[in-house]
Amino acid sequence: MKQSHHCIMGAGLQGALLALKLAERGADVTLIERADAPLTGASRFNEGKVHLGYIFVKDDVRRTARRMIEGAVSFLDELSPFLPQRDIEQNLSDPLLYKVPADSLMPPEALAAQYDAMDDMISDALMQGTANYLGQRRLPRVRRLPDPDRETGLIAEFQTAEQAIDPDFLCDHLTAALLHPPRIELVTQTTVMALHRQDNRPPNVVTAQHGLLGPFDSVTNCTWDSLLHLDGTLGHRPRLPHLHRLKLANTVTLPSDIPAPETVTLVLGPYGDVVRYRSNRVFYSWYPTGCIDRSEALAPPQSWRDMAPERNRQLALDALAQLDPFVGGLAPLRASDLPARSNARVIFSWGTGDVDQPDSLLHERFRIGPRLLEPGYLSIDTGKLTTAPLFAAQALEMLVA
Repeated sequence: MKQSHHCIMGAGLQGALLALKLAERGADVTLIERADAPLTGASRFNEGKVHLGYIFVKDDVRRTARRMIEGAVSFLDELSPFLPQRDIEQNLSDPLLYKVPADSLMPPEALAAQYDAMDDMISDALMQGTANYLGQRRLPRVRRLPDPDRETGLIAEFQTAEQAIDPDFLCDHLTAALLHPPRIELVTQTTVMALHRQDNRPPNVVTAQHGLLGPFDSVTNCTWDSLLHLDGTLGHRPRLPHLHRLKLANTVTLPSDIPAPETVTLVLGPYGDVVRYRSNRVFYSWYPTGCIDRSEALAPPQSWRDMAPERNRQLALDALAQLDPFVGGLAPLRASDLPARSNARVIFSWGTGDVDQPDSLLHERFRIGPRLLEPGYLSIDTGKLTTAPLFAAQALEMLVA
């Protein structure tokens, strides 16, 4: 019997996981990546939050929360073959504290009602089969804390059970896993320009560096920032208005003798996050300065790939200054001699406007996942890191059914 051969475009978390799962099933995989190494984009440079849906409270029918919960309760099981189990706990964050600024898009009472309903959904999901949230079969419900002093600019605080996983830990181990399976051909420094349709066959792949690649038994688009462009070369147009955003993520490594800051998400609006992992690394971002640019084009401009490091550093310092009134323990992060990293990466989502607009589709993430656009061609909008392992499993069954 002829061995199946699949092509995956994009070696981020989504593409890497799908490649590994196909190889486990005995398929040959060509994994194409524009950068010089896999897992060097948004998968690595984000907060690593394994969402339980709490940030998406503006989706009133809770479709997004349901999607996030579905991904969250299968997240670790789908990743466990590729991660050392003994090291997972020390690479998680503390549970996230959700703080509500005075100009939040939703008042605390409305947030509390949504969180209560989401907790019911989470509890139901964790009762199914082997479902777990980062190894836990039961989670405490969201708890409203005593209201903070209004002089802080905050009007409420909620303690959640939501956690993040250190993206470097995740990406380092998946990168190592990709280098071993003989069935995976990793082709880096290769830009896919277009797809070329074949009669009754999956498309061939047109690259800038190697010309035409193919034929394949399937082609899967996991590129995210080129998702719409490559789909469009086959005539598939976007379903909805869309937005690419260039967002800056900052990470600092703290010496063990420096107190760690709080792990906080500010809700609901154009605010920011601080995540302290137990590995002593700290992620932080502030949306008003960290969202550097926006584009409604099918693909973001080439210039987005060439951010000057000195500009990144200044924006990182600006973010700390803006976060400082809301988050305790940030002063040590301003020390110039701490090992720091600031990287801008593209985020794709359906919707236009911005997160300060209550009716923007950016407050939803349920229109995501793998879509078979034509025989042999799959396109995956990952949506969030939380759902990538789930969608890899779903895509696998679509490709090998």
